[in-house]
Amino acid sequence: MTADDARAEPLPEYPMGRTCPFHPPAGFERLRAAGPVAKVALPGGGTAWAVTGHAEARALFADPRISSDATRHDFPHPGRPPGERAYGPDAKKPVQTFVEMDEPEHGEHRRMAIPSFSVRRVRAMRPVIEEAAGRLLDEMTRAGSPADLVSRYAVPLPSMMLCHLFGLPEGDHEFFRERADTAVLDKRRSGPALAELRSYFERMLMNRPATGGEGTLGEGTFGTDDGGLLGRLAAAGTEAGIPPGRLADTCVMIVVAGHETSTNMIALGVLALLSQPDRATPLLDGRPDAVAGLVEELLRYVSIPETIIRMAVGDIEVGGRRIRAGDGVLLLPAAANRDPAAFPEPGVLDPGRRARHHLAFGYGVHQCLGQNLARLELEIAFTALFGRLPGLRLAEPSARFEAASPGGLQGVARLKVAW
Repeated sequence: MTADDARAEPLPEYPMGRTCPFHPPAGFERLRAAGPVAKVALPGGGTAWAVTGHAEARALFADPRISSDATRHDFPHPGRPPGERAYGPDAKKPVQTFVEMDEPEHGEHRRMAIPSFSVRRVRAMRPVIEEAAGRLLDEMTRAGSPADLVSRYAVPLPSMMLCHLFGLPEGDHEFFRERADTAVLDKRRSGPALAELRSYFERMLMNRPATGGEGTLGEGTFGTDDGGLLGRLAAAGTEAGIPPGRLADTCVMIVVAGHETSTNMIALGVLALLSQPDRATPLLDGRPDAVAGLVEELLRYVSIPETIIRMAVGDIEVGGRRIRAGDGVLLLPAAANRDPAAFPEPGVLDPGRRARHHLAFGYGVHQCLGQNLARLELEIAFTALFGRLPGLRLAEPSARFEAASPGGLQGVARLKVAW
């Protein structure tokens, strides 16, 4: 037994709940007081290392001895008893995409999607996102004040962007948006909605039309040279011998990763700004560099992904601790982004702060593939909203907006605003 294990006092329990939707749990500061790397107790039994330090989290994100492969026998899954296999006796996960793969498989699968997220492709999407934001704001203002910003704006904008990103046929947009939006807005129906999207993607990738309850789907064509992600995945998958079902899983992962995170970031970013209205000045001024700076600061300040789960596959010395092979590691961007060693006065929302080195998108080989597209989407979403409605305000006290379940993606189910 090591000195780290021989603690007289009980370990802090993880996950921890937020009391404010856009502030990390108060318990993170107690963890930080124990050091940038500290042990926590998991609800299903067992322990893991929680990483609150920015430098330590950044180092571990980039360390090849840290595994993302959730099929490993003792990979930490909060709520699952230690030693119990997560995916059956052969430890095979029904769905595994590149975000849960290690090298070299991770790189081989990720490279298939990279061209659709290039700087050139992202820049080309600006008019599409601007038009979508304008259309949604037209609809919202016509319906009148007050309005729920989540269902009216924060949810549909990312799904409209994803239609263009995938290069979906125009006739399939309504089907896609309805399922994608349902997956975010109604957790009880999320599973069936995503299953329908997976079936749709698989049919498209097999280039075989099929008839669904909403009419004929999959009859449109998509090219491999027009920037459409679906076409690129189809071509790359054929060349690499990857079956359509595996590629469809990747498409669903991109929907989940690109939709709910953007939705939550728009909603919590607006909530944070309306709680401190003077911080929205860059959006009213409209200077691109100031708007970009504010977006980076909001990404740091809000930190939608609260926990990134990993597992050590080798011994690592970090933060004055020894993480041993087989130990669970919880990288906490929401804590690292409030580390005073990296960000002076971290609890202050400072639009002038240079916060580009935040960890809202992770770091290393698994850093978010769509980060540049997310930045563009957020810049447009915030600028269009505050430019159109400079008198925007909360229609009910911010204390009424409940934080999300602890440990996962953070957001609010509704955000009632008036103008």
